[in-house]
Amino acid sequence: MTIFRWNPSASRFGPLAELSRLSGELDRVSRRLFTNRAATRTAGVFPAVNLSQDKDNVYVRAELPGVAPDQLDISVEGETLSLRGERKPTDMGKEVSVHRRERDFGFFRRQVALPTRIDPDTVRAEVKSGVLRITLPKASEVKPRQISVQAK
Repeated sequence: MTIFRWNPSASRFGPLAELSRLSGELDRVSRRLFTNRAATRTAGVFPAVNLSQDKDNVYVRAELPGVAPDQLDISVEGETLSLRGERKPTDMGKEVSVHRRERDFGFFRRQVALPTRIDPDTVRAEVKSGVLRITLPKASEVKPRQISVQAK
């Protein structure tokens, strides 16, 4: 921040010029505060999840980079899918100085409301390239049924 001495004889330091300069400084500071990436990040929503469905299954894709499959706990209760796990910090050694850390680590829990009832006994899950893919077959009573019409 620059400090200017007020000089009434100089026209560029008149009262209106000072107000204009102060307004510009406030604009600059507010832009820095509110355009900061960390401030606009959605805190506490991990992992990022996509949910889709077709006539037979509900599909969940969750981004879990750095999470080992043995650190995941997946459960279904009613129409809610729960993902729990832990992302462990990377050991960089004692001689390394960290300048920026944007990837969080630690325990997480995410619950996702499912659009329909599913058959929990046939759920499949796999991790590939840091993406968890869960296939949740719909319960047989909610699947559309083809009804044949008989002529008499």
